[in-house]
Amino acid sequence: ADRLFEIEAPIIAEIGGGYGGIVTKTKKRYPKARFIIFDLPELLAVQTYYIYKTFPNANILFLKDILERGDKIFTEDFDFIILPGWMIDQIPDKFIDLVINMRSMMEMSLSVINFYFTHIQRTVKSNGLFACFNRYHKKSNSDEDIVLKDYPFDEFWKPIISQTSIVQNHIHDLIIKRQTGKSDFHIQDMLRSVPPF
Repeated sequence: ADRLFEIEAPIIAEIGGGYGGIVTKTKKRYPKARFIIFDLPELLAVQTYYIYKTFPNANILFLKDILERGDKIFTEDFDFIILPGWMIDQIPDKFIDLVINMRSMMEMSLSVINFYFTHIQRTVKSNGLFACFNRYHKKSNSDEDIVLKDYPFDEFWKPIISQTSIVQNHIHDLIIKRQTGKSDFHIQDMLRSVPPF
């Protein structure tokens, strides 16, 4: 991730932000980084509260700002934009330097995963990164099999890290980099060797 932060103010998107722990820690370490958080509406209040407590002077934008001013908000001087997940379709193309998904895709339905992937693959800059740390396999609430190696990765990703999580052996840590040309081998080919078999 070192190349990423050579730029002055990277734009980092987190899908499924939990209580806001990752973005606040990252903001402390990279004060000029800017963050866009996508989550379920009922969780956005928790993240908003936590971020305000941690950065009382931060410039935080919300759904109402995008409804008022449209995608102009992405060119404004924000620290955080906090949005419901479906608003990821408003992000400009090739806009994001790093997308983080920590253990929340495994909680989604296949159709929601497909929706997010469409927009991750559209919005990540060339040489941008996607950090995807999720379970190898999980049954969704609607009894779908959510299988990491079947996520709809396209052919423009190059693996940087692919390993079983040191902390939890049912989680895979995958960090991939966006390419302008097709990769020599497909991420899904590389993931064939991971569970479930």
